[in-house]
Amino acid sequence: MKKTLLLLIFLLTTVTFTFAQSGRNEVAQNMSVNPPAFSKVVASPNPLVDKTTITFTATKREKMEFIVKNLLGRTVYKEVLYTEVGTNRIPFSKDDLKSGVYLYTLKTSDQSVSKRIIIK
Repeated sequence: MKKTLLLLIFLLTTVTFTFAQSGRNEVAQNMSVNPPAFSKVVASPNPLVDKTTITFTATKREKMEFIVKNLLGRTVYKEVLYTEVGTNRIPFSKDDLKSGVYLYTLKTSDQSVSKRIIIK
């Protein structure tokens, strides 16, 4: 009985490990075939007093949404723009937003990156 149980555990562990490894390779292959649309997302200055610039690098020209939300999840700013290949900059002014922590998101059809921004 013990030998059967140990054999069953061994087989399940081997199958699970093999399946997990094949999934990991598939993800790595997909990333090399479909590189991220944009990377190196940085807001500077952060924290900001009046305005900041969000800078990122894009690998292709495409439609993008720039969304700023408060910590309750309410959208306080939204802009649709088109990226250019290479370095892109999005100027952002706090306008009438109060001091606090906000989340900004850059979103394309196949990628989304969110980061924090602090308004003094």
